Amino acid sequence: MTIDDALGAADGPLGLFVACALSGLVWPVPEDVAVLYAGVRVEAGEWPLVGTTMAAIVGVMLRDVVAWGIGRLAGELLLDRPWVIRRVGADRLARARALVDRHGSRAVLVGRFLIGMRAPIFAVAGAGGVPLGAFLAWDLLGAVFVVPAGLAIGAALGPALVDAALPLVRQARVLVAVAVIVGAALWWMRWRRAQRADREDAR
Repeated sequence: MTIDDALGAADGPLGLFVACALSGLVWPVPEDVAVLYAGVRVEAGEWPLVGTTMAAIVGVMLRDVVAWGIGRLAGELLLDRPWVIRRVGADRLARARALVDRHGSRAVLVGRFLIGMRAPIFAVAGAGGVPLGAFLAWDLLGAVFVVPAGLAIGAALGPALVDAALPLVRQARVLVAVAVIVGAALWWMRWRRAQRADREDAR
C-alpha cells in the first residue's frame, strides 16, 4: 500500500489528525506514513505548516493516550489474552514489558522512536502504573521532535520518493532519539547540580 493509496482521500490537517489517531490501533499502518504524506502536501503549499504539525502531534498523542488507557483499565488481564498476544506478537509484548520494567515512565520516550512498538509500550506503561501526567510529558517530548522530522523528510523527498522513505524514517528516528536522550540527560544532570548547590547555600 502506497502513501497515495492509503491517504489520497485525506482532506487537509483534519484527515491527517484522523489518520494519526487511528494508526496502529484501528488502522494497521504507522503514523509515519501519514506524516510523510503530509510533508509532501505542506511543501506543495496545499496544507498549512503549523496546522498540519499540530494536527499530527495531537492525533498521535490521542492514539497514545488511548493505548495507555487500555492498559490502565484492562491491565495485564487483557495483555495476557491469547488473541492479543497473537495480534501484537509475544516478542513485542515481552520487549515492551522489559523496557517499562527497566526504564519506568522514560520508556514512553523510547517507545516514541520505535516503529511497531509504540502501542504495546504505551499499553504496558498503562498496565504498569505509569501516571498519566508522566506519560503525557514523555510522549509530548518525543512527539515534538518526531513529527517535524517526518514532515521535513516528506517535504525534502517529494512524492516520487516518499513511498520508499520508511527505512530513512527509521534511521532518522534513531538519530533524533539519541539527540533527545542525550539532551534530556544533560538537562537532568544540570538540574541535579543546581539542586545540590541550592541545598548547600541553604545550610
